[in-house]
Amino acid sequence: MSCCRPSLPRWSGIGRIASAATPRTALRPASARSPPREREVLDQVILGRLNKQIADTLCISLKTVKVYRGRAMAKMQVRSVAQLVRLCGQL
Repeated sequence: MSCCRPSLPRWSGIGRIASAATPRTALRPASARSPPREREVLDQVILGRLNKQIADTLCISLKTVKVYRGRAMAKMQVRSVAQLVRLCGQL
């Protein structure tokens, strides 16, 4: 059988298969893949701050806070802020 894709190594610690073409960022936690500003917003969310408080603290718009929070939630595959905080507490 001929295949253009190299054989896939098995990652014992993770229990999943990753190919050589898989970007390294795909194997890191989502919080590590986030841009610095997005991580700042995420840190503020974990501290229990409201969106308006985060926006004022970081001197960004309320909409930007919501976008960054939404991106972090999507990367970590959670549906609520409570799940996001709980997951980040485990990292």
